[in-house]
Amino acid sequence: MNGAVTEDEEEQTFRGLGVLVGSYPLPPAALARIYRAMATIPGLEITGHLVKDAAGREAVAVTRQEEGTHQRREILLSPYDFSYAGLRFVVTEDYELEWPEDFQGASAQKYTAGDITVDSARTAAAVVDAEGAKP
Repeated sequence: MNGAVTEDEEEQTFRGLGVLVGSYPLPPAALARIYRAMATIPGLEITGHLVKDAAGREAVAVTRQEEGTHQRREILLSPYDFSYAGLRFVVTEDYELEWPEDFQGASAQKYTAGDITVDSARTAAAVVDAEGAKP
């Protein structure tokens, strides 16, 4: 094995549905169908509190632990209309990332539970008729 982490079916489904939600603006009925499908994924959780997205806005976090890692994926949704707000990865337990010996000069990187390693926010989205058109 090359050390790569592989996805199980549930993780792949969660990631794929997250891509659908974040790809482009969707009508509420389509979002509802995607969220109902997400709700069937084992290990899926919703935080009991609002979190901040990369733009500093409050968001609902739909989460799932990434298998074989020390992180969870969080799909962030607006608490007002449940539209896609962003994505982040949060460290779930303290760990140290060791670099291979052939990475000269690289030192181990330490992570603490709660650290955010990936953080993105969608601040605008629209469907338009032509490239460069404004909504």
